Amino acid sequence: MSHLHACPRSSQLVNLLVVPLAVFASAAHAQDSTPAAAPVNATATAGASSLTGSLKIVKLLWKSSPAAAARTLSKSLSVALERDQLASLPEALAPMQAMFVQVVEPSDPRYAVSLAALALSDPNATRLQAALRNALEGQEPGDAELLVNVWFKVAPDDAFDHFTTSFTALPKGVVLPILMQRALATDRNRAAGIILEGWDKWPRELQVAAIEPMTAQASTMLRVVKAIEAKRVPKDLVNMNQLRKWQNSGDIELVSAIENVWGRVRESDDAERQKLVQQKLQLLRQGDSRGSLSRGQLVFTRVCSQCHQLHGQGYEVGPAITNNGRGNLEQLVSNVFDPSLVIGAAFQAKTVLTADGEVISGLVVADDERFLKLKVQGGKILEFNKAEDIEQVRASNK
Repeated sequence: MSHLHACPRSSQLVNLLVVPLAVFASAAHAQDSTPAAAPVNATATAGASSLTGSLKIVKLLWKSSPAAAARTLSKSLSVALERDQLASLPEALAPMQAMFVQVVEPSDPRYAVSLAALALSDPNATRLQAALRNALEGQEPGDAELLVNVWFKVAPDDAFDHFTTSFTALPKGVVLPILMQRALATDRNRAAGIILEGWDKWPRELQVAAIEPMTAQASTMLRVVKAIEAKRVPKDLVNMNQLRKWQNSGDIELVSAIENVWGRVRESDDAERQKLVQQKLQLLRQGDSRGSLSRGQLVFTRVCSQCHQLHGQGYEVGPAITNNGRGNLEQLVSNVFDPSLVIGAAFQAKTVLTADGEVISGLVVADDERFLKLKVQGGKILEFNKAEDIEQVRASNK
C-alpha cells in the first residue's frame, strides 16, 4: 500500500487529520453519557443485522491482522454504500468507534477505512470534510475510491466544489478519475456540466472515460451532442452504438440534435460492413495496405480497450483478443471491422432501462432475486436493485 507518510507533506497531513479525529473522539465520549436514544426503525435494524457477521470478523482481526481487518471493513462499507443502507450504519458501527478513533497514523493500513467509518457513523460528519479531502492523496485505488464514495455521501456539496477545481488542483493520478466517476454517479447532470465546462483542461484519457456515462442518460447525452455541435468536444469520441440507442428513443430534441451533427444513423450496417471487410482483405492480399502501428495502438486504447484485453492491456468486458479471433487473416479482419457479426453466448450483453431514464448495456456478472450486476465499458461493475432501479431489461443486439 502506498501510504501518505511517503509524501513530502506527510507531517502536515497528519496534523490536519488528527485534529478532526480528536474532535470526533470527544463527541463520541460525550454521546456515551447522554440518555439512550429513541428506538431505530425496522429498516435500520435489518441493515445493522446484515453487517453483524462481517463486523465481528473485523473486531477479531483488528489487532492481529490490520490489513485483513481493513479489507473486510472496506468491503462491508462499500456494499452498504452501493445498496444505500446508510441508515443502518451508525448503529452497526457504534460499538467500534473507539477502535477507529485510535487509528491516527496515515501509514496504518486501517487508516483510510477508519476515517470512512467515522464519517459514516457521525451525524455531524461534515466536520470531517477536511480530513476526507486531505486523506485522498497517496492512497491505493481501493482506499481512495472508498473515501471518495463516503465524501460524496456525507458532504456532497463540499465534494462537488472540490471536484470542480480538481483537474487543476490535484495530480493526474489515481484520485482524479475516481472523483470524476463518483461525481457522475452522484448527480450526472451536475457533473456533466462541470466536465464539459472545463473540457479542454481534462486529460485525454479522462475525456474518453467520461463519454460513456454521459451518453447513458438523455439529458447528459443532449449536453454532449450540443457541446460537439459547438465544436468544444471532438465528434469522434461518440461511437455509433451510443448514437443508435437514442435513435428511436422518442426524445424529439435529442434525435434532432443527433441528426444535426451526424445525419440519420442507420439501424443496421451489416451489408456495408461486409463490403468493407472484403475491400480491406483485397488490399492486404495485394500488398497495397499502408497501415500504421502507432495509430492502431491509439485506436485500440481509445475504443477497443474499453471492452477487450490485448497483451494484458484493457478491460475484460468482451473476450480477450490476444489469442482469440486471430486464427487467420479473414477472421482477424472480420473481427476488426465487423465485431458484432458473431457474439458468443458468454458475451451476450443485457441492456437495462433504469428508473432514472438511463440506458446501460453490459455483461451479466451476477443475477439473483433482488439484484442484477453488469460489467460495463471500462470494466466497472454496476449493481441494480431490481425492485427500485430497473424499468426494463432486454438482450442487447450489440
